[in-house]
Amino acid sequence: MNTCSTSFHSKTFSESQRDILGMIATDHHLNEILRAICLMLDAQVPETICSILLTDAEGKRLLSGAAPGLPAEYSQAIHGMAIGPQEGTCGTAAFRRELVVTEDIARDPSWARFRNLALGHNLRSCWSVPLLSH
Repeated sequence: MNTCSTSFHSKTFSESQRDILGMIATDHHLNEILRAICLMLDAQVPETICSILLTDAEGKRLLSGAAPGLPAEYSQAIHGMAIGPQEGTCGTAAFRRELVVTEDIARDPSWARFRNLALGHNLRSCWSVPLLSH
């Protein structure tokens, strides 16, 4: 996948979108498609890091889908985090079923469980929007 990383960083947004649609049409593995989406977005806004989380079968926990720009230690630590009203930005967004923005992880009470981990990896803010499907 390293070649994928390089290719997505050098392409325009519309070229990357076309390539991702091609991956979907040719039945690439979901993790490859999600990784490509993250790489495309990371290339478009280099000061951000994209991650995609999926819900478990019961809809109670968030599982790592793709996060090529995040440290592996961070992704592993949040894998399986609960969906709830005070579960960081992503768990809260999934619970509320709406956009949630955290401007300062150091001060946001919903980040109590993951604050030190996030700050230790220089993650300072976060936003999350749930994409709902049936």
